[in-house]
Amino acid sequence: MSAYAVTDRDIEPLSRFRYLLASAVLVTIAQPPFPTGWLAYIALVPFLIGIEGLRGRRAFGYGLSWGILVNALGLYWLAANHVGSFLGALVYLGVVDGLFTWLLCRIRQERRAWFFPFVWTGFLYLKSLGEMGCPWLSLSLTQTYTPAAIQLAAISGAWGLDLWVAAINSLVYSGLRRLSKDKVEIKPFSIAKVFGPAAGLALIVLLYGRIVLIAGGADESERFTRLGGELTVAEIPPWIEEGGRPLRVAAIQGSVRPDVKLAPQMLQYNFYLYGRLTRAAIAETGGNIDLIVWPETAVVQYLNRSWRSRQSVQDLQKEIRVPIMTGAFAAIHKDGRFKHYNAAFMVSNRYLSSGSEIYAKRLLVPFGERVPYQKVLGFMAGWSMGWSDFSMGEGAPLLGGTPRTPDVPPIGLLICYESVFSRLVRPEVVDGARVLAVITNDAWFGRTTGPYQHTKAATLRAVEFRRPVIRVANSGVTALIDRWGRIHMATPLYTKCAVAGRVWPESGMTFFARTGDWLPVITLLVAVVGLFLFMEPKKGRAVLKTE
Repeated sequence: MSAYAVTDRDIEPLSRFRYLLASAVLVTIAQPPFPTGWLAYIALVPFLIGIEGLRGRRAFGYGLSWGILVNALGLYWLAANHVGSFLGALVYLGVVDGLFTWLLCRIRQERRAWFFPFVWTGFLYLKSLGEMGCPWLSLSLTQTYTPAAIQLAAISGAWGLDLWVAAINSLVYSGLRRLSKDKVEIKPFSIAKVFGPAAGLALIVLLYGRIVLIAGGADESERFTRLGGELTVAEIPPWIEEGGRPLRVAAIQGSVRPDVKLAPQMLQYNFYLYGRLTRAAIAETGGNIDLIVWPETAVVQYLNRSWRSRQSVQDLQKEIRVPIMTGAFAAIHKDGRFKHYNAAFMVSNRYLSSGSEIYAKRLLVPFGERVPYQKVLGFMAGWSMGWSDFSMGEGAPLLGGTPRTPDVPPIGLLICYESVFSRLVRPEVVDGARVLAVITNDAWFGRTTGPYQHTKAATLRAVEFRRPVIRVANSGVTALIDRWGRIHMATPLYTKCAVAGRVWPESGMTFFARTGDWLPVITLLVAVVGLFLFMEPKKGRAVLKTE
């Protein structure tokens, strides 16, 4: 038996910084748009090495530094919209990661790797809750370039992917420690034995996902998504029940700069642009379209209060005879005053959705669209950090699926930032949403990694609920996403164009849709058990013993 004593002096400060930097860089380049998700399997190993021997304030400081660096590298594009919001996000997220590291380091070193995946996943879940929830740059997002890797999400949600990737990191870390401490002879058989558990865990999930894709006929999805000749009954996708029919949709990407879109004198230009692109899409498809979708705030006025804007959209809908779903502002009289919303409307048969039929964004960008927790932080409402004055939507009305839209199934809406949160999708699916739609305006972030990360988040929602996703972005990426999380006909950024294709409405319920966030709750319980049963002693040195 050998003993390995862990103290603050075992790792030099410069070496700790190198481990921190290596982990932060690996986490960053494992994220979209880099198709290198496999790096996530080892990205947290340097982090686990770097926190050895740290406790208390030193552990918190290390986690704070790591969190600030990771989010600075991964979310730098937030600064393109507002530097103040970006810096505030770095501090907030850094503090959260500091608390995570402080708690993790309270678990005895010899048991820490066992509980790390549970603490990681449980903390990510907590970080996603509330008005300041931000589960961005998750490990699950790194896997979205590998369709086989993300099929587990239909059972566990994206949480299962984070748990899986974190567990691989723990096993790799444990293998490295075994090599260094037990002086295992470096031979092919010895290496395979030490790292076999990590490789086995990775292969099990990948193999499961590949079997799901093959058994479900996912490889045929591209053919069934693209518009062409009319499909016969025999050509209905194998995952669709007999008698199912596609929703033929045209997603319009206007590519209008925010400063142009918001200028009052450009209102008529916006209508002209979206009208021209819409008519072109109808003409190019021979009129074989069931629904037109415009992006977030395509109409930059209060559509339910502006007669001129409403008339412009209704006139176009009457001309093309196809329902139009569009993002716009909404002003609704509640509690004796008008409340303002970032919203979405359905226009059909010269009918504009109103009242409870208007979808109002439920989760607003903290400090960008609304100051969160206003009972506590209301004094910050006057700070210029974006819009900061929208109200939060209540409920999640489905658009479509009414007698006025007989060819449009019930659609569950997500506006921009909401697509990162599965907890916002589940109520819509439970209420009968057969298709999901994400409308967004990523033009705020320019030609950065932000729009690509945002697009890939929607693929996780598609798999979690086995619902196709219509993603419509003002500046891109606009695309159709199938139930397997595969992206079709993705547009380049800053191109005025349209995507026309088929999505196949579904009505089944995945295990995750039926049960919700069961996994992160379990990980929290396991993490708490680890903290209580294997807490580091208050004084003295932590000792890692290995057989």
